[in-house]
Amino acid sequence: MVRMYCGGMDGYQVPFCRKALAEFAAEFEDIHGRKIQREYKYVQDMRKDKWDPQHLVDWLLQSDFHVIATHVHQGNKRWSSGDVYLQLHRLRDHPGFPNGDQLSCPVFLQHKFQYLMALPELVNPTLAVKLPRAERIVGEEAVAFTSSIHSTRFNIPCINNFLDANNEGCGWVVKYPFTTMRDGLKFCKTKDDVYHSLAIASFEYSWRVSYAMIQPCLKNRKEYKVVVLNGRASHVLPQKANGVVVKGGKGFSEAPHMDLFRFAETAVERLSQTCAGAIRNFIIRVDVMQRANGNMIINEFESFEAVYSSAKVNEMHIAQRFFLEYWTNIFFVNIGQHN
Repeated sequence: MVRMYCGGMDGYQVPFCRKALAEFAAEFEDIHGRKIQREYKYVQDMRKDKWDPQHLVDWLLQSDFHVIATHVHQGNKRWSSGDVYLQLHRLRDHPGFPNGDQLSCPVFLQHKFQYLMALPELVNPTLAVKLPRAERIVGEEAVAFTSSIHSTRFNIPCINNFLDANNEGCGWVVKYPFTTMRDGLKFCKTKDDVYHSLAIASFEYSWRVSYAMIQPCLKNRKEYKVVVLNGRASHVLPQKANGVVVKGGKGFSEAPHMDLFRFAETAVERLSQTCAGAIRNFIIRVDVMQRANGNMIINEFESFEAVYSSAKVNEMHIAQRFFLEYWTNIFFVNIGQHN
């Protein structure tokens, strides 16, 4: 039996993963005369059945081979990253994907500070700030809390030093690990805005994640989303690919994007070399921006749930063909060779 957690029903990898499994199961039956039972769960099932991470991993462990084709936390805002991380490691010795050290891959987990710190000279300067746990409060009490938390729960000198040293004149951004789709992201024009965002985060997010990240907002808002398949840059997505258009950007790369592609490929290679558990030959989109000094930097790595589609038919077909081959290879290598 193969059990697969797909994330959302409209998850980007779902059709490729399911098609690859169906084709493998048909060939397996022709060769071995045995059917492969397949079961699927989606984030909608997690909500309907009120499952927590333990329920999901229990279900996956009751299979012969497990597959996770999404970021487990995505869509499950009731789940804490700590619980997800601990439960996933129960799959370490279970046949499936991911397993073993792959379960620590920071891109799969969206452990953003871990992968940013693995490539310090290639990324936007980032400060991780531990979030103090606080009960959710409202009204006047919340106002008092957010105004006093600055001096009682955060390392003010450390944060101020970072803000002073990393400022392109357009403020900073507060964001969170183990999140996707810009969840919780706050743009801050002043230091007070930064502290206010951190204070709010201490009772809005601290039960889900252990830290927040501060980065300088970049004067040049242009971002190139580079699709990297099997370690090689394939194409750049159009500006509206993810439905978000950011104003204030000035292009810093032109087709055929040789320098941009080389930078993205170097970042992915370095990630696989320096990050314990980084999944090699992974499906990765590298989001690249530019600092005021002209240096390109990595904004984020995206994977399963990222948009990869291109307006150019040949680029779209290249990506789709790779996804199908990627998942097909997982099934044939991990199941086919052991039966």
